[in-house]
This record gives sequence, structure tokens and C-alpha cells, in this order.
Amino acid sequence: MELGDLFFYGVLVAIFVVILFTNKGKTKVKYDERQEMIRNRSYKYGWYTVNLFLLAYVFVNNNFNAKLDTNIILAIVIFGALVVTFYQILKSAYFGIGKKYPAIFGWLMLIVGLMNAVVVIQQFRLSHDLEIGNMACSTMLVVFLVVDGLAIIYRQYHDRRESDK
Repeated sequence: MELGDLFFYGVLVAIFVVILFTNKGKTKVKYDERQEMIRNRSYKYGWYTVNLFLLAYVFVNNNFNAKLDTNIILAIVIFGALVVTFYQILKSAYFGIGKKYPAIFGWLMLIVGLMNAVVVIQQFRLSHDLEIGNMACSTMLVVFLVVDGLAIIYRQYHDRRESDK
């Protein structure tokens, strides 16, 4: 690693630390007790999911001499984040108390996910020597964006229907 790269990463870490310590103690979104309980449960489910898939990754890598790409670990982490956010959205704990979230947020995630899906499909068709780790990361990102976008749209539709009754 060159000196310029080390300097760049050092500046990134310094910016992260400054942001972390300046925002400490400032609560931007309020959640009620039910939402906090659901959010904590979703973090638990996400943690279990990541660890279960990491154990499967290590087991396959060690016992079957598979030598899997390390980018699969990133796909596993994205899948764990999907579990967390999807559970929170479906249980109405993703957005804070009294927060009106526009459906455009869900539509934006869905559109970006579908645009990424087109790119991933083209990569699958045009490249014969594509690494499995890169395919897993790209595919998992598409799944994350599309599923969470659809969940937000569904939640908005469901909440609007409930308020009409």
C-alpha cells in the first residue's frame, strides 16, 4: 500500500471519528417502546443470520476445499442487513414516531434495484469468467434494494388502508 493510500484512509477514519463524536447524544428520531423492542429483535435476527451463514461459509470453505471468494462475506453481511430492515419495515418500526415517510423512498429503492438488476443480468450474460463472489455481492445488493423498496411501498399502502377504515 502506498503512502497516498494510507493518507486517504487516515483522513476517512478521522472524518468518521469526528462525525461519530459530534453526533453522540443527539437523538434524531424518537421510537416508542414497541418499536424499540421490534428493532432490537430485528438486530438479533440479523446477527443470527449473519453468523449462521458465516459458519456455513467457513464449513464449506474448510471441509470441501472449495476456496470460496471473500466477497461472499460481503454478500452475507448485506443479507443480514436485509433481514434487519425487512423485519423492521413490516412491523412498522423502521421509521420513527409520527414520521411521515413518502412512498417515493420505496419507489426510488425499487427503481435503483431494478436498474442494478439490468446491469447484473448483462454481467451474467456477457461474462463467462465472472467470479462467484462478485456475482453474489451484486445479486444480493439487487435483492436488498428491490425487497426493501417493495416492503416500504407495501407498508405505505397498508398504513393508508388502515387509516381509511
